[in-house]
Amino acid sequence: MKISVITVCYNEAATIEKTLESIFNQTYQNIEFIVIDGGSTDGTLDIIEKYKDKIAYFVSEPDEGIYNAMNKGIKASSGEVLYFLNANDTLYSDDVLETVVSVFEKGNYDFVYGNINLLYPEKNKIKKHNKDINYYTLLSLQICHQAIFYKKSLFDRFGLYDENFFIAADHDFNMKILTNRKTKNFYLNTIIARFDQTGISSDKKYKKILKIENSLIFYKYAFSTPLLKINYYLKCFFADPLILFKPQKLYQHINRLYYYTMPLN
Repeated sequence: MKISVITVCYNEAATIEKTLESIFNQTYQNIEFIVIDGGSTDGTLDIIEKYKDKIAYFVSEPDEGIYNAMNKGIKASSGEVLYFLNANDTLYSDDVLETVVSVFEKGNYDFVYGNINLLYPEKNKIKKHNKDINYYTLLSLQICHQAIFYKKSLFDRFGLYDENFFIAADHDFNMKILTNRKTKNFYLNTIIARFDQTGISSDKKYKKILKIENSLIFYKYAFSTPLLKINYYLKCFFADPLILFKPQKLYQHINRLYYYTMPLN
């Protein structure tokens, strides 16, 4: 089973080498390594050049954001399983890929996910995900893409990352595959990678954007079935029993359902 490991980067000379080494030190060798660079000018390309004989596909050119770069990687990949490990982040141990492949080979899973070691400037934290992940838990639970291995067939079935999202397209994709199709997943109770919390998704400058995008995703999928729409209305009613006599407020709720319930493939 071939795993396509996709790394996107831009001006990451200070951190890219540790990412590369964590991949090349893996005991599992059937890896197609893909690097999508956004046109770095700080020495990143010199470091990548040192490892060019181990890189299956490389491009350095301006892109339209993180998810545009990740989509380029998906299009260039030929592996049965895809994994995204961006600069700053590293695989937690040398046998992670070998362990994950053994899980895929034992069951017909669409994706396998595990835990993450969150790296903050002054402390480390292990984030354990829910082993009983399903539609309802995922509404409030976000799984970092560093923790997930996807069958490439999922992107063939559901499309690429939605580039309209600046930070949360991976969360949107996770919601899509769990709410629109019967997908089979497996929770691996082990640490997959170290996730550096100094990246763009953790930047205070973008927290407002992230909050807005997460709200859009929540409403987009929270109302994706009649049962959940009814549940939403019941919550509104019990929170405010007189809502039926408040046309403007009722209209706001109806409009919210209409606006955020989008047709999904």
